[in-house]
Amino acid sequence: MARKQIQRKNVAEDLDLQIVDSARACFRKFGVKRTRMEDVAEEAEISRQVLYSYFDGRQSLIDSAIYREIELIIEEFTKEMPEKPSLQEAIIKGSITGMKLVRSNPVLADLFENSTTSHLPAVLLDPERPAIHAVLKWWKPVFQEARKTGELAADIDDKDLMEWLGSIHYMFMMRTELPTERQEQFLKRFFLPALRPDLD
Repeated sequence: MARKQIQRKNVAEDLDLQIVDSARACFRKFGVKRTRMEDVAEEAEISRQVLYSYFDGRQSLIDSAIYREIELIIEEFTKEMPEKPSLQEAIIKGSITGMKLVRSNPVLADLFENSTTSHLPAVLLDPERPAIHAVLKWWKPVFQEARKTGELAADIDDKDLMEWLGSIHYMFMMRTELPTERQEQFLKRFFLPALRPDLD
């Protein structure tokens, strides 16, 4: 790629992040429902025309803000997790830690509340969307090591596994009455055994 093309690409990516972070600032200040596209443009110090050239409406901006919050949560998540956990430790401790961080994030809760029920699962769980890609960056080395140690069947695809684990996390997130101990029981009894290689 030519130098000028790289420079243009970097400028576009920087402005995209600037807009998303400005939207997050507005969401914290006004709440997601009360934030207007004009508020975001003013916060980002750009015109509405430029804003709409990056985001075609509120939902696409909300989606990008969700992805950004998830990226920041992963940074906190990484600090709380052991450097090289076993697969069982990663799934049990990682699931509980992830739930704690998601539930303690008021901006993310507001973003979830203002996404349609039919749209939100795709935003979070579609393996081709940024959320799964961002989360998989942490999990991929865990899965690779687990295959070497025999904890994880070699024929289980990373994206499939991440989508499945994410679906369980989504269920846990919706079931706020479910205690931590019960979540651990479900993971140990039903999820972890399904990942092991067939020894028959």
